[in-house]
Amino acid sequence: MTTPPRWITRLLRAALPRRDAATVISDLAELYAQRVSRHGRARANRWYLRQAIGCAFHLRLDDVFRHRPYARQRSPGMFARLIQATRDIPHDIRLASRALLRRPAYVMTVALTLGLGLSGLSIVYSVAWWALLRPVPGVAMQDELGIVQLEFPGGGGPGGGGFPFSHVDAQDVTARSSHLAAFTASSAQEVHFSAGNTSHAERVAGEVVWPNYFEVLGTRMQAGRTLRADSMQSVVVLSDRLASRYWKRTRDAVGSEVSINGRTYAVVGVAPDEFHGTKVPGVTDIWLPASTLPALVHVPGILTDGSAQVWTTLIARRKEGVAPKRIADDMNTAIPLIAQSGRPYSFMGPMTFQGYDGIGLPVSQRAGVARTLRIVGIAALALLLLTCANVANLGRTRSTSTSNATAVRRALGASASRVVRERLLESLLLGAAGAGLGIGLSVMALRFLRRTAITSTGISLEGIHLQQWVVIASVATALAAALLAGVVPAFLALRTRGSMLLHAARSGTVRSYRIRSALVVAQVALSIVLVVWSGLLARTTWNLRH
Repeated sequence: MTTPPRWITRLLRAALPRRDAATVISDLAELYAQRVSRHGRARANRWYLRQAIGCAFHLRLDDVFRHRPYARQRSPGMFARLIQATRDIPHDIRLASRALLRRPAYVMTVALTLGLGLSGLSIVYSVAWWALLRPVPGVAMQDELGIVQLEFPGGGGPGGGGFPFSHVDAQDVTARSSHLAAFTASSAQEVHFSAGNTSHAERVAGEVVWPNYFEVLGTRMQAGRTLRADSMQSVVVLSDRLASRYWKRTRDAVGSEVSINGRTYAVVGVAPDEFHGTKVPGVTDIWLPASTLPALVHVPGILTDGSAQVWTTLIARRKEGVAPKRIADDMNTAIPLIAQSGRPYSFMGPMTFQGYDGIGLPVSQRAGVARTLRIVGIAALALLLLTCANVANLGRTRSTSTSNATAVRRALGASASRVVRERLLESLLLGAAGAGLGIGLSVMALRFLRRTAITSTGISLEGIHLQQWVVIASVATALAAALLAGVVPAFLALRTRGSMLLHAARSGTVRSYRIRSALVVAQVALSIVLVVWSGLLARTTWNLRH
C-alpha cells in the first residue's frame, strides 16, 4: 500500500491530541492511497498536507472550547478557563434560581428589606429634586444666571427677600456694571383675565417684565414671538397651561385678543410647556411688558418719576468667569451717586446689593433648604447602612445554614471557584429582585403623591416622576448591597477545605460568630439612631407648623 510522506505524518502526530492521533493518521493514510490511485502522488501529497493542517487545527480548537478532560494533559490557561466560565453561566444561573426558590421566605425577606430601603431613598430624592433642585424648565444655560437684590448688611428685606427699588434706579445701577452680558427684571402682578370668546374672568398669577426677559433667559416660544425690546404696545405672552384652557391648539392663541383688568391685549406668543417663571414653584401664566404697568395699576408715572418701588430682583446673565458678587459690587458704586442726586425714595438706609448664583429657589429659602437636605441626606445614608447591615446579616445566616451542602459539594469534587460563582449569582439575583420591588413601590408612591402638595410651601407635586438617574442609582445600590452580603461567605468557602467546612457547619467558628455579632451590633446601633432622628425631625416639623 502506498504510504504518505513521513515528514508530514510526524508533524501531524505531534500536532494532534494523543487520543486522536492514531485514528486520524490511519484514516488519512487510507484516503491518501485512494487519492494516489486516482490523481497521482503529487496531487495526493498536497491534499494530505492540507488535511493534516486542517485536522490538527480543528481538533485543537475543539479541545479548548469544549473542554474535553481526556485531551488535556496540562492545566488549562486563563483564557480557556474564562471561556469555560462564560459557557457555564446559564447553568449556574439556573442552579442559583433553584436554590433561591427552595427558600421563598429568605428571598422575600431580603427583597422586602432592599425594596423598602431603596423606595424610601428614591421617594425622598425624587421629591427633593422635583420641588427644589430641578432646573427651571425652558431656561437655557442656567449656570450663567444669577440674582442680584437689595438688602441690609445683616440680612434680606421683607420676608427674607430683597427690598424693592424704582425703575429709574434699576436702569442706573445696571448701567454701572461692566461684567454683565445681559440683565432683566420682573415683578409679580396678579390680574383678572378673560379670553375674547368668554365673558367669565379669572384671577391669574402674572408678571410684569422687561421686554428682553425671554431673551436673557434663553427661552424660546412654543408659538409666536417674545416681548421684543421695541415693543411698546399692549401685548402679552401666555403660558401653555393657560392657553390650553381656552383654545384647542395653543398656537391658535397667537393673534387673539384677551382682556386683562378690563383692558384689551394682543397675544403675541405662547411660552414653552412647563415654563412658569424663574422661581420654584412656578405659578406665572401671563407675562406683560413693563410699558403696560402704568395702565395695570392705574399710576401713570410709576416708571418715570422714581417714587414707586417696582422691582425686587434683577436677573443677570454674567460673563464667563464673573461671580454675581462682583456684579453686585459694581452696582453698589452707583448707590452714593444716586443718593447725592437728591432723587426721592432712592436707597434709604444702609442698603447694598448682594449677588447670588442660580435661579429657581428663592434666596430667602436656600439656607433652610440646604440644612433640611443635609439632615435628610444623613438620615438616608443611615437608612442605607442599616439596609446593607440587614442584608449582610441575612446572607451570613443563610451561608451558615447551607454550609453542610457546600461542604458536601466540595468533598465530591466541586471546585471552589464554581461554588463562589454560584453564591455571587444568588446575591445578584436577590439584588435584582430587591431593586425591582423598590422601583415598583417608588412608582406607586409617586403616583399617589402627584395628587398632593407640600402644604408648607405650596409646591405642587403634579407631574412628579421617577428620574432615570434615581433608577440607575437604586439598581446599582441594590446589586452592590446584595453582592457585598454574599462576597464574604463566598470567599470564606473559597479559602476553606471541604473537611473544615463540615466541621464549621457542625460546631461553628470564632470568625463567623464575630461577624454575626458585629452585624447585630451595627443593626441595633443604627436602628436606635434612626428612631431618635425620626422623633426629633417629627417634633421639629410639628413646631414649625404651629
